[in-house]
Amino acid sequence: MKALKLLLWIILAVVILSMAVALMETGPLKQGGSAVSSSDNSSSTAVFSARPGEIGHMKIGGRVISVELAKTMAEQILGLSGRESLAPDTGMLFVFAAPGKYGFWMKDMKFPIDMIWLAPDLSVVYIKENATPSSYPETFSPGADAKYVLEVNSGFSAQAGIKIGDKAELLP
Repeated sequence: MKALKLLLWIILAVVILSMAVALMETGPLKQGGSAVSSSDNSSSTAVFSARPGEIGHMKIGGRVISVELAKTMAEQILGLSGRESLAPDTGMLFVFAAPGKYGFWMKDMKFPIDMIWLAPDLSVVYIKENATPSSYPETFSPGADAKYVLEVNSGFSAQAGIKIGDKAELLP
């Protein structure tokens, strides 16, 4: 039975990755989803290299946090899913190749989070506070284009006083 479940998960992963490759070849989605190519030549992400699981730092709401970078399709599909928790003052920063209205959901999440969408200039364009695992399959999307999405522990946005228009800063 365990072998069958493992085989089904492997097949599902192959199907998802195949779809991701197909989507990457046709360009980024503009409404919902996070299927984008991982190449990016803009100066706003130049401080980050493309190493898998890379940790960067950013300042937002007057607080410096460590962020795990999700730049590849595989990293973006997985996100924080399946993790038990997120340490304080840490998060995951999704880095997209082009600005768009990227939708996020809480599939396979085990704890609530805040999601913060950032424009190419790193200004906050939308905040979804306290997205809970029970909200799945609801999708959360900004009204304006974003190039980055920051996922942090629920309550972080309010505690740090983050609001629409605030600017974040990528740190070396």
